[in-house]
Amino acid sequence: MRRMLKSRKAVSPVIATIIIVAIAISIAIAVAYWMVGITGAFTRFEKLEIISAYAELNKTSKGYNVTMRVKNSGTVDVTIDLIFINGKPFDAVGATVWNGTTTFDAPEELQKNLTVKTGESRQFIVVLPAAAFNPGQSVEITIHTAGGKEYPKNVVLP
Repeated sequence: MRRMLKSRKAVSPVIATIIIVAIAISIAIAVAYWMVGITGAFTRFEKLEIISAYAELNKTSKGYNVTMRVKNSGTVDVTIDLIFINGKPFDAVGATVWNGTTTFDAPEELQKNLTVKTGESRQFIVVLPAAAFNPGQSVEITIHTAGGKEYPKNVVLP
């Protein structure tokens, strides 16, 4: 019986330990790469800050110009796809948006042209018609982004 046990071939304890350690290291490396991938996916976030917003009387149209300055302090570029005035889309109340070079009359135009890159600040003007708004009225302007977030700001008209 002893002879039969001695004649069996097996892996030595040293080799078995080396194999187990190598497998453990391989699994740890795979898990680390997987965690880095997941962390990268979950740490990207959108954050748009409204730095300033103020209203002025537009002397030519007798309406109001609401100047808004926003900054993207998130980690992804932000596309402004809609602007709400008191809960309604800006085109529904007769307002327009001007980014300094282009006037937008419809949300479709806005989506293609009003993107704020990471770390960038942008200024745009919401032009409110005189017929729909009165002096001293508080107006809530909400910026809606393609990421589904909303950033509201209240402005009192002069």
